[in-house]
Formats: sequence, C-alpha cells, structure tokens
Amino acid sequence: MTPLLTLDDFPGDRANCATCTRKGGACPRREKRYPNGYVKSSVNGDFTGIIYRCPNYTGQYENKK
Repeated sequence: MTPLLTLDDFPGDRANCATCTRKGGACPRREKRYPNGYVKSSVNGDFTGIIYRCPNYTGQYENKK
C-alpha cells in the first residue's frame, strides 16, 4: 500500500494547503468529509487522496484577479 501524502510533502513555494493562511470557515480541511485535508471514498470510507489546492486558498501565492 502506498503511504498517504501529508502537508509536509507539498512544495513550499506554490499555492496549496501547506501554504494556505485561511483559518476557520470555508476551509474544506475542517469539514467532516475531508478530515485534515484527506479525501474519503464514498464507497468504502477509505482515504483516497488529499486536497492539494482548493478555490478557498488564501496566502502569498494567491492568484489576484
């Protein structure tokens, strides 16, 4: 079995959960469905991945529009 990625595996110079400064609301990592950023399978409940970048990212690498 392949070990799951952690936030420490993400690059520190790109927009991702490891460099995000969002706290509190509108953060999928805080939702029960995505505990600590891990994505659970709807079929068997196993962890199948991790959130890398979401539309709610805030931080120094945010794309300003």
